[in-house]
Amino acid sequence: FRPWLNDRAHRLARIDAREGRYDKAIERYEGLLRQFGDSPTINLELGNAYFHAGQYDKAEQRFTKLIQLSPAPPKGILSRIGEARIALGNRARALESFEAEYRSNPRDPAACFYLGEDRLTKGQALEAAALLERAAFDPRYGERAMAYLKDIERMVFGDLAEEPAAAPKG
Repeated sequence: FRPWLNDRAHRLARIDAREGRYDKAIERYEGLLRQFGDSPTINLELGNAYFHAGQYDKAEQRFTKLIQLSPAPPKGILSRIGEARIALGNRARALESFEAEYRSNPRDPAACFYLGEDRLTKGQALEAAALLERAAFDPRYGERAMAYLKDIERMVFGDLAEEPAAAPKG
């Protein structure tokens, strides 16, 4: 039984987070941790509140704690850690998280986007395209992924709008 599930503070924390009052949500989630101890769900929700409040270091800590507490961490959690690391400016460690997420969940849009972007910077256009196509349908990455895919198309096929050279007569 998870007593915090029916706790008023938990319901209010969720409402605060949903309505963008992240500081208040964080305060409530931290209180729940003090009252009920560690819980994967509270760590996930607190990590998301920290993330949206721009407290990326604390978000990363909560998401990491969730992995430690959970026998089967939720899909996408390694990508959330990667996104926090990107926001903190630690791209190398972020890519490690995205690689790990991709190995277990190859359809994760965040992992596909950032790994595709990385492959593109390394000149691996076709591998980048395959990854970016998976991210293109996610609203968080769609525009950027499509822009990269157009760049890849130009790299691979050239400018298809140019007139083809006249065939030699003969």
